[in-house]
Amino acid sequence: MAASHAAHRRPPARPFPKRPLPIENESNLELADKFGERLIARRFLKSAHQAYTKVAYAFCHFLAKKLVSGVTHMEVRYFLIARMKRGLAVDGFNRHFYAV
Repeated sequence: MAASHAAHRRPPARPFPKRPLPIENESNLELADKFGERLIARRFLKSAHQAYTKVAYAFCHFLAKKLVSGVTHMEVRYFLIARMKRGLAVDGFNRHFYAV
C-alpha cells in the first residue's frame, strides 16, 4: 500500500510518457492532460488513472477538431456506440461512461 501512495505523491509532468492517440484540437489535448492530473490529485489508483485517462484521450481523438465544451449527449452516445462496435464489453462500457 505504501508503494501506491509513493507513486502518486506528485503528479507527473504528463500522465502518459507518450500520448496514446493524436488529438487535433490543442484545447482538448490540454483538457485530457488536466483530467489525468486531476485523477492523480484525487488519489485514484494507478490502474484507474490509466484507464480513465486513456478513455479521455480516445474521446478527444473521436471528436477530432470539435471542442469538448460544445459536445452534446449525442456525441457521447456516438462515441460509446463506436467503441461498442469495436467489441467493448459491458464493464468497459461502464468505465468509458464514467470517464466521459
